[in-house]
Amino acid sequence: MSHIFPSFLSTPRLFLRRLQRDNGDALCNYRSLPEVARYQGWESFGPEDARRLIESQDHAEPGIPGTWFQVAVVERATNVLIGDCGLHCLQDEPYQMEFGAPWLPVIRARVTPWRRWSACWSMGLTLWACIG
Repeated sequence: MSHIFPSFLSTPRLFLRRLQRDNGDALCNYRSLPEVARYQGWESFGPEDARRLIESQDHAEPGIPGTWFQVAVVERATNVLIGDCGLHCLQDEPYQMEFGAPWLPVIRARVTPWRRWSACWSMGLTLWACIG
């Protein structure tokens, strides 16, 4: 288990936690949608992709150059996985990170961008304080 990432981070409406083995179907459901995939680096996302992603994050830590650190974004009211948020620590510039955040389109439509990104920024800033 992680030594840097806390058990979860939360906002009033969302919480972020590590991906769990039973998240595969939910990941496939939104990551395979064309309206999600077109903004990401993939054309399709199937069950095997979900399994590999979850397994790759099992012992992942943020801030390791050249790697992504992905977490689940869960709606507090429903306890449903509605997206994920990733931090990519650049190989050649380890003090720079890029964000990626694929979300269910229905959530993108009803949750303001500020609320969606504030959870991811909270994670980024919290982790930056721990690894910086």
